[in-house]
Amino acid sequence: MAFHLTDLIGYGAAFLTTVSFVPQAWLTVRTRDVSGISLGMYTLFTAGV
Repeated sequence: MAFHLTDLIGYGAAFLTTVSFVPQAWLTVRTRDVSGISLGMYTLFTAGV
């Protein structure tokens, strides 16, 4: 199976999208404070992916 540039861009975007949740998750685990999390933002972001 040959990889094309568009495949690599898609994999990169998927990786970055997934990793973008890590800082907020880590902060939430450390501080146990979820007041800064917007459920609407996460819902729209996840639905858009």
